[in-house]
Amino acid sequence: MKSSTWKRIFRSSAILVLSGVASIAAAAPQLFPVTATVQNAVTLTNSTPMSFGTVFATRTASNAAPAATMANKLAMSATGTMTETLATVGTPPQVKSLVAGTAGVFTSPGMPANSTVKVTITNVTGDVITNAATTAAASCLFDTSAAAITATTGLKIAMTHSAGDPNTGFFCADAFVSDRTGILGTGVLQATGGAGYALGFGITTLTFNLGAALVQQVHSTAPATYEAGVYTGQVGLEVSFP
Repeated sequence: MKSSTWKRIFRSSAILVLSGVASIAAAAPQLFPVTATVQNAVTLTNSTPMSFGTVFATRTASNAAPAATMANKLAMSATGTMTETLATVGTPPQVKSLVAGTAGVFTSPGMPANSTVKVTITNVTGDVITNAATTAAASCLFDTSAAAITATTGLKIAMTHSAGDPNTGFFCADAFVSDRTGILGTGVLQATGGAGYALGFGITTLTFNLGAALVQQVHSTAPATYEAGVYTGQVGLEVSFP
């Protein structure tokens, strides 16, 4: 009799425990937020403006059908070293460095750790320029500065005189180079060419220098005169992750 009573009590307890488990499983789940923030804009600061310094410039050579690479050039490396390049061996230098320039220095914080980045160069219109792979290939085969920045092929960055006289010669900035291997592409499709630059383990701030070649305009008829004064242009930089 006593044993049978304990068995009934035990079975009752088991039933109560199982009923409790079933009750917990049927409760509504708790909900928690999941978020993602899109940041498409990358901040770039220019601590050292890019400048070709002070140059001596005379007219460029011209003929009935000038070659795109005929102009004289003044190349500035990513460390600020100036190198004069003549269009024709043995001719006097038409662009000569009098006061050395300075390479541009740019910084972009908040990069993804261990990421690979690329920088694409555009002009004032927002269009990607055709960045020559070498100084020798750099060109400025345009009759006007407006044509240089709106060309359907060979788009360049034009540097014009502060007076805005359309009869004054202008320069093109071309063959941009950097101290960060792989960060710049060449040709029209800069953003898709090259491997990019790896920031390295734990590095989240991108810093890079920018140099380029100052290229004289090659006019199809009579070359324009270079007036004394300041010549300026604008370069656009876009950071991407290949």
